[in-house]
Amino acid sequence: MTSRRALLSSLPALTIVGLLPGCAGFSISQTSADISMIAKGVKAILPLILAVTGIGSPIYVTIVAIVDEISALATANTTAVGTSVWSNVGASLQKIVGLLTGVHVPIWVNTVLSAAVALVTSYLPVMGAAAPIGMTPDQARAVLTAAGK
Repeated sequence: MTSRRALLSSLPALTIVGLLPGCAGFSISQTSADISMIAKGVKAILPLILAVTGIGSPIYVTIVAIVDEISALATANTTAVGTSVWSNVGASLQKIVGLLTGVHVPIWVNTVLSAAVALVTSYLPVMGAAAPIGMTPDQARAVLTAAGK
């Protein structure tokens, strides 16, 4: 399984807006569905995060706000497909992983975050080159779907 450190180190590449090729081959509806799936999957692990010793209320509230930002990106992504929306999703995931670094979280939290990063990687391949996650987009979708149920 991918550690939070590996996830965190792989995400800075996502913040390079405008330097990456467009998301050719991905439809607006697929992009919106995938971002929504990421938001639902991460939202589903919020109770596990809240139950972790060492996660204070301010950190939890911040994580909830970040998940809401990801949800908003899925809704807003109705007119264009591009790297900037995925860079924003990646930056949001980077914030969540950063907030959880050094805290012992359940394996399912790491699994869902790994799936979210793997799905972002499918849209921004440069991130996968930095730190391969070891999950295909379909596997990531399956994990995120399972988490969201």
